[in-house]
Amino acid sequence: MGSLRFLKAPSSTPPEQILSTAGIQTPNPTYQSWILQDQNLAAALCSTIALAVLPYILHLESTCAIWASLELRFQSSNHSKVIQLKNELHHISMNSSTMTQHLTKIKSLVDQMASAGSNLDTEDVILYILNGLPPTYQSFKTSIRTMLHPISLDNLYTLLLSEEINIAMDAARITTPTDPNLALYSYRVRERRGRGRNSYKNSNAPRQTSTVICQICTKKGHSAPSCWHRTNLQYTPTPTPTNNTALAANSNQPFQDWYQDTGASSHITNSLDKMTTSHSYQGTDTITVGDGRSVSISHTGDGILPTPDRKIHLAKLLHLPNIRYNLISISQLTKDNNLYVVFYPHGYTFKDLKMHQTILAGPCHDRLYTVPATCNNSSNTALIATQHRSTLWHNRLGHHHNNMLTTISKNNPTLHIPLLTNACTNCKASKGTKLVFENSEHKQTIPLTLIHSDVWGPSPIKSVQGFRYYVIFVDDFSRFTWIFPMRNKSEVPNIFISFKAFIEKQLSTQIKCLRTDGGSEYLNNTLTSFLTTNYIHHQISCPYTPEQNGLAKRKHRHIGDTTRTLLSTSSVPYIHWPEATLTVVYLINRMPSNNTQKLSPYHLLFNKSPDYSLLRTFGCECYPLTPSHLRHKLQPKAISSIFLGYSESYKGFKCLNPKTNKIHFSRHVMFLEHSFLFKNNFASSPTVASDIPPSLLTPTSTQAPNSHTTSIPPSHNTPIISNSSRHSAQATIPSPIPYTSLNRTLPLFLFAIP
Repeated sequence: MGSLRFLKAPSSTPPEQILSTAGIQTPNPTYQSWILQDQNLAAALCSTIALAVLPYILHLESTCAIWASLELRFQSSNHSKVIQLKNELHHISMNSSTMTQHLTKIKSLVDQMASAGSNLDTEDVILYILNGLPPTYQSFKTSIRTMLHPISLDNLYTLLLSEEINIAMDAARITTPTDPNLALYSYRVRERRGRGRNSYKNSNAPRQTSTVICQICTKKGHSAPSCWHRTNLQYTPTPTPTNNTALAANSNQPFQDWYQDTGASSHITNSLDKMTTSHSYQGTDTITVGDGRSVSISHTGDGILPTPDRKIHLAKLLHLPNIRYNLISISQLTKDNNLYVVFYPHGYTFKDLKMHQTILAGPCHDRLYTVPATCNNSSNTALIATQHRSTLWHNRLGHHHNNMLTTISKNNPTLHIPLLTNACTNCKASKGTKLVFENSEHKQTIPLTLIHSDVWGPSPIKSVQGFRYYVIFVDDFSRFTWIFPMRNKSEVPNIFISFKAFIEKQLSTQIKCLRTDGGSEYLNNTLTSFLTTNYIHHQISCPYTPEQNGLAKRKHRHIGDTTRTLLSTSSVPYIHWPEATLTVVYLINRMPSNNTQKLSPYHLLFNKSPDYSLLRTFGCECYPLTPSHLRHKLQPKAISSIFLGYSESYKGFKCLNPKTNKIHFSRHVMFLEHSFLFKNNFASSPTVASDIPPSLLTPTSTQAPNSHTTSIPPSHNTPIISNSSRHSAQATIPSPIPYTSLNRTLPLFLFAIP
């Protein structure tokens, strides 16, 4: 109790000075003694503190301060620590540890709880100990729980150690009779079969012989607890010969062939000669075979199973010298070699997982599926004879599939038709077909990582501008499409160069791969050198294999189907097909689909939803506002025109005046979406060029009507980006533009930039 006063508040500290009888302040000897004892106690306290906690108290000057810091630091965590320790005690299990280790672990947890301020009753500790015991201690746990008087922990420890020894002795007695020559053991219960009616009745009589077998002496009629030899540790049961041995190794010669095993987890061999690479196994693992024996592993490595067409790899091959059979793990075989195995009642077949071609086939002997290791002269001759016979039947049946041969052999066993193990070259040459194109599950995760491209054309109708082709570029990530009308295929290299420079600047990323077909528009010096200089990988589809560039081909189909629908609905002449295709791509980029997770390509590429409020029906009648300086006060403010899509450069609509054959770009447009001028004014169907009115085929003057202002063609030098921030005050172009002067501006990025 003398030291506890140093842990109290500083108010218990004696004064540093006292007043003498003469009225003078003098040092207090009690204070000096107090300080000395306090420092000694603080040093003793610090010497017991862990190194991890010591830095937090070294700066403190008194024992009281040190104790207060420790109390504040550790007292708050005691409650959570007690809960954690109780949880560990609740889930503790002996498992493979010894009884001493199990009890020591429980005692350590109980002591930690006591140091944290929580004491356990003896009954609780006993409960935790019994709950952690394995099922072999079930009878012991029952006897402890049913005791009339409580047992102490010391007595429980003694009984547990004694019980552990008894259980170990019983386990040593109960040994399975081992025979090193035994390969497969089976036990069969023989049934007595009577003769006549009386014998049949007697067979159902209650008189029965005991089938209980002792696990110690292997004799019938009693169990292990009542065996006379259960206390004799030196007793060894005498092996009893039995006719139930299915396969016995009377000779020490191991089998060389391989046996397929669907239950084996690894390949096993009895010969190092079957391993291409091997190294000694240093572990302690063993392999348990069918008769219950544990066989040690000598070497591990890999092996090869030769077949007529290719080599089958045997990975993780284990060498067990004391085993007779070489086992092939079917699960490991199919996983490592990308094949599958088909088992028939009379044989088996190894087939390639993708090509479905037969790699190896063999018969079933004695209900075992055997794979020959090597063939000697006689077996080789038999194999050749079997192949000749199977080939003969294959030719007789008209070179039908091997499955047909198998079906006929199964339904007609007297024919003895073997499996066709070798491939028929005539079948491969005469029945060759295209391989199946599997759906590609891989999709890029970054824009412009992969660009698909293809050229469409020539168009049967040349447009007003002279276009007969168009090229598309499709982003694999977003499925966003860029389209460029062309007069000739040779324009593709220059278009791609301009497209790359502009789109990489806008999206702040680079094109990494271009996938095309092998057309001359892509395989030329200009484009090839440009791709090489910019480190862009060029993927080229195989000749006559358009499926490898299927994404671009399907995009052509989508564009073509929708373009024909727009032209048919609005009766717009075919010479306007470029405007229709540009409008179609504009709409496709804003349509959600299953390939884009129900989002539009525009949304995926620019991370914002498209604006559908500006969409209008293609080819409908519209009225763009005519600027005041291009008309007098008595003329109409708007002229009936035809809507031909959306401007490449201006934030407005493209309107065609059918009377003057001129294009107007304006944002001040009124639409009559149920009225189509071409359908109303031209009754003939625009199926051929002769059906198109001559006024739409002949270029008109570049001068605007009733105006002396010269028409202004669009710029061909710099691409104009249409977005919400630019052209905010744009109203109309000062003068209309002749339709024939509207050349393709490079690049046409209305369909790429919002």
